[in-house]
Amino acid sequence: MLKKIKDILIKIKQDKPLIVNLTNDVTMNFVADGLLSLGASPIMSKSEQEIEDLLQWAQAIVINFGTLDDAFIALSERACIIANQLNKPVLLDPVGAGASNYRTETCMKFLQQYNLSIIRGNASEIMSLAAVARLTKGVDSTMDSQQAIESAKNSFNAT
Repeated sequence: MLKKIKDILIKIKQDKPLIVNLTNDVTMNFVADGLLSLGASPIMSKSEQEIEDLLQWAQAIVINFGTLDDAFIALSERACIIANQLNKPVLLDPVGAGASNYRTETCMKFLQQYNLSIIRGNASEIMSLAAVARLTKGVDSTMDSQQAIESAKNSFNAT
């Protein structure tokens, strides 16, 4: 496993993939700095007008539901449609899934309607999406990670 991680990091540094990020203001700098430290090339956007152009060049897109509203959902939907058409990986961070019906239902809609490559969430968020539990505390998990792994495997046919 460590060799595989090392090989992936080497490939990222060599390829310098452009990663489009639709994320909240709170995490924007952390995400950009994290991707830069890996060797990737992040670009942040909040604009529906440029999303198609950006995705033409990008190797992947990350969507973070941290500050969710109708405009952000519309942008994210448009991004998923384009990314799916272009066969670009979509990573979804379902921040706060389980904390409100609005968040949980939005996340479920994305799971059902779009081809998502990776779902990056804490144990409570994953278990909420797997319809196992709806106990979450914002971005803090109230559940055990091992429970979430089993729930994800059973619900999403993950391996």
